[in-house]
Amino acid sequence: MKELNKCYLIDNKYIIINYTSSKKIKYDSEKKIDRIINDGYYKINLENIILIVRSILGMENENTFRVTIVYHENITDLVYFSKGKIVKYAKKVGNNSSYLDILYTVKKGLNINTNNKDSDFVDLIPNEVKRMNNLENIKDITLKKSDLLLYEIYKLFYCDTPNFFDNNDRIRAQVMMFILSEYGISIDTDIFSLSKDYPKSLKINESMNRLMISNDISKINVRDYYKKDIIAIGKILLNCNTDELIDIAKYMYISKYRDKNYMNDNAYRLVKKINRNRNN
Repeated sequence: MKELNKCYLIDNKYIIINYTSSKKIKYDSEKKIDRIINDGYYKINLENIILIVRSILGMENENTFRVTIVYHENITDLVYFSKGKIVKYAKKVGNNSSYLDILYTVKKGLNINTNNKDSDFVDLIPNEVKRMNNLENIKDITLKKSDLLLYEIYKLFYCDTPNFFDNNDRIRAQVMMFILSEYGISIDTDIFSLSKDYPKSLKINESMNRLMISNDISKINVRDYYKKDIIAIGKILLNCNTDELIDIAKYMYISKYRDKNYMNDNAYRLVKKINRNRNN
């Protein structure tokens, strides 16, 4: 298949993707795009849809690429690329009796129509022109150092390669980084909050989302001092299932930040074992 034609309905928004390639598009790549958009890992806008598709499919074989988003507030966004260059950009906004139409084509240039020049619509115009230029510069995802570290730490801790499309692996990554943070090992200025189930960090979640769509995860070295601790702690917890890991993280969080008398016997035993091992 050299064409990708998809339509999604997400949160009252229609997302239409039309993509043609000089080479066959892999079925796994199509399913990956479906999963990311349908499961809401990224906010729905032109920027993110372009980023997702280009990161997964690459740009080297891209012939044409069109994205249309129809919002429930009578707003439509459209961008059309040919060989990586914008050949058409359109935005339509309707608000009761007022409207704004912005249309750019290579042949006719920029055309703007509105029936209310005193409206807030006029303020959108310079932002949309700037946006159009920014869209053309979106190539694919750029991984941060913290993303690469998360990937490597997961492999060291669990002796396994993560699949961040798997919700279980996402939970295990969050729990792992919280446990390690309690021993001074972090990949960023992570702030964990205890949700209904387990401690979570927004930055860890964002890292996993970037890693999901990247086709090029380069290796990065973890400092030997931290590497030794990561492997040692991971070895103690290696046979724990996800629920047990969650119990350990909850015990560490609640007993430190909320209730010093909170107790979970199994979690307490494993934390004591980690502390004893690190002190030897």
